[in-house]
Amino acid sequence: MKKCFLTIAIALAALSASAQEFTDTPYFYTGNSRLRVSMIDNFAYGFILPSASHINACGAQYIGNTDFGRNREFSFNFANIEYLLFPGGSIGLGMDLHWSNYRMNKTCYWEPYNYDLVQVSDPAGKYSSVKRSVLRVLSVDFPLDYTQHFGPVSFTLGVSGELNFPAVTRFKGVDTAGEKVKFRSGSITTELLSANVHACFSLYGIGLYIKYRPVAQFTPDSGPVFTSWSAGLMIR
Repeated sequence: MKKCFLTIAIALAALSASAQEFTDTPYFYTGNSRLRVSMIDNFAYGFILPSASHINACGAQYIGNTDFGRNREFSFNFANIEYLLFPGGSIGLGMDLHWSNYRMNKTCYWEPYNYDLVQVSDPAGKYSSVKRSVLRVLSVDFPLDYTQHFGPVSFTLGVSGELNFPAVTRFKGVDTAGEKVKFRSGSITTELLSANVHACFSLYGIGLYIKYRPVAQFTPDSGPVFTSWSAGLMIR
């Protein structure tokens, strides 16, 4: 829990220091006063809460061995096209890089097998301690958002398509012989396409977002299948 609060404090400090920079995001000239094109338009950091709906055995075991503060996500906007519908209201299409990090607690760990699959395993008899075990998914997101501004206040509501790359698992621990063990395994199969719905409230470019992913990122035969909620901080 202390690490969780420390992470939030560091994120808040970074957001405060960068708020002015993101608030004044420069737009490229398009020749159309209603059309805006920008890059690095927003940055987000939050926590993921797996849901117990539509889970397979691996997903059920995972949900039983983690907590909200251990699963984190990070994203930043790479490019954004925004069209002004009327004063204060706009619709935009973006391209974001997004990392989802699913972490185990120290009683279980992610174990790769058959090269492109992953399962939840008990370290007993193999590892005396698990220092870190994380399953990481990199995706390219394409959010379609409607944003309404009221002076310094803005509300955003949208949907996002996610193009998922093969997942990577990282492990760090100590085996039963007392030797330190570190390994990394990639190419774990994910669903090629997933999606989420999201909303954000911001004030002077600093806001809070919430997201629901109704489509699992892993196939039933490759890893944990579950939907998820997430929430966190965003600067724009």
